[in-house]
Amino acid sequence: MIADKPVYRHRLFRLITPLNDTILMVLGLTMVFTIGENIWGASWFQEKMAYLLLYIVFGTLALNRLDNKKMQIVAYIIALGFAGCMIFAARFKSALLIDLF
Repeated sequence: MIADKPVYRHRLFRLITPLNDTILMVLGLTMVFTIGENIWGASWFQEKMAYLLLYIVFGTLALNRLDNKKMQIVAYIIALGFAGCMIFAARFKSALLIDLF
């Protein structure tokens, strides 16, 4: 996207992104149903799922919805930030924002 190469506009690349997002969301919801209600009560898991939704929204904006190149880059950086927060919450079982308040 940033390099503006036409190969990244290929249909295969445009299908991989929503497929990846769907897999992540399905796996998160599968954890809720297999582990039970206890996982949904964990603040780190709630925050992780919120980060996942925000990652999907900003990633979609960056790759598909925005026409301005600068705004695409900003949305892309924000999406990467939310992905990092999601990984942190999952890895350390710690809620970054909920613990602050």
